[in-house]
Amino acid sequence: MRNILCLGGLILSCAPAVAAAQDKPGDEATGRDPNVIIVTAQRRAERLVDVPISVNSVSQEDLELKKINSILDLSKAVTSLRFEGHTPAFQPTLRGVGSQVQGAGVDSNVAVYIDGFYLSNNYGMGFDLPNVENVQILKGPQGTLFGRNATGGAILVTTAEPSFEATGRLKLKYTEFNGVTASGYISGPLSSNVAAGLSVYFRKGDGYTRNIVTGADDDAGVKQFSIRPDILFTNHDNLKLRLIYEHNYNSTALGLAASYSDDYNIFGALGVPVGRKASETAENVLPFNQSKGDAIYALAEWNLNDDMTLKSNTGYRHDHLYFQTEGDFSPLDLLWVSAVTDNKTFSQEFVLSGESGRLDWVAGVNYYYNLGKEPDSGIVQGTVRTTLKSQTVKTNAIAAFADVTLEASDGLFLTAGGRYSTEKKVSDTILFGARQPTESE
Repeated sequence: MRNILCLGGLILSCAPAVAAAQDKPGDEATGRDPNVIIVTAQRRAERLVDVPISVNSVSQEDLELKKINSILDLSKAVTSLRFEGHTPAFQPTLRGVGSQVQGAGVDSNVAVYIDGFYLSNNYGMGFDLPNVENVQILKGPQGTLFGRNATGGAILVTTAEPSFEATGRLKLKYTEFNGVTASGYISGPLSSNVAAGLSVYFRKGDGYTRNIVTGADDDAGVKQFSIRPDILFTNHDNLKLRLIYEHNYNSTALGLAASYSDDYNIFGALGVPVGRKASETAENVLPFNQSKGDAIYALAEWNLNDDMTLKSNTGYRHDHLYFQTEGDFSPLDLLWVSAVTDNKTFSQEFVLSGESGRLDWVAGVNYYYNLGKEPDSGIVQGTVRTTLKSQTVKTNAIAAFADVTLEASDGLFLTAGGRYSTEKKVSDTILFGARQPTESE
């Protein structure tokens, strides 16, 4: 059993001088003032200038202005953020802290959250952002603020709540290579206490490659679809409940189509056709990368009084991926690679936050369960398939965390936090036909 106890972390932080010139969060914390940036990096609504940690906040307007269409595009707005790896899996790296280790049961050094729900599957990082209110990038360890520990930082994606005023938008785009993109969002009241929203995203394109053997120009095409219904119940006083369903379908071979390098032009010397440009391929195995995801989230918020709030985040997500790509770059039946991944995650988190004068605090407990499977990752040589790895990893984790910030004087903050967690991973792995059961506690 892995038990981790972290106590006594004390941080002295000085906020920018402008923070002292502004009032404490009051009406601004509601987000009504367009000149005030509100963030929830410390699990409560605060002005960005009052937050004593390193945070980048990207608003909905910034996302549109900088043409950030998916989470992988966030590096356009945050230079210290990169997504390392290759299709179909990407791992976020923040300020150089990250890992390219991939597989069932592997957690990233930089955690990604959607509406408070932790994304455990790095194969699902390429999702679109059709209805995002803001994205916050937190730098550095975040174990005292979130249920899942992250040594490199965290990416918080927050979607817009359903509105009690009728609203909507539609965006259509056509690009080269027969690329069509459509995204839309509609929201409005169903009754005086219930509002609903619906976001939809669709993208289709042929890709930029041409197969010089078959003449096909859509081998590396893309098809993406997502739909996200959302319903909000509230008494307009101190209680609200938000229910979200999410379905994602992503089939894209962009980046998988392989061209042969002139430095290793063995096939060319033998008269076998190979692609010699980035836009040319000669593959006989179509590159394929298809993922499907379904998720259900329940977010509850109860304002116990003017200074204390209790939040509950419940979520379940199921992702499935099939991946294949050419291994010999030619029309010959020599080698190709394929893999199947299945990932199921459930989490429950309770967070209590409050303030008293110059003291702000947050405390929470989190339960996390993940079942990751890679039942068949292997290669095909001619007509013979060899399974290189078959793996199942089950994770159970419980964590308790707390964080306290005291504004000792205007612009000077003292922060202390602690965390206790226990985690158990059980892995059943077969490598090259040999079973290797392992258990990590």
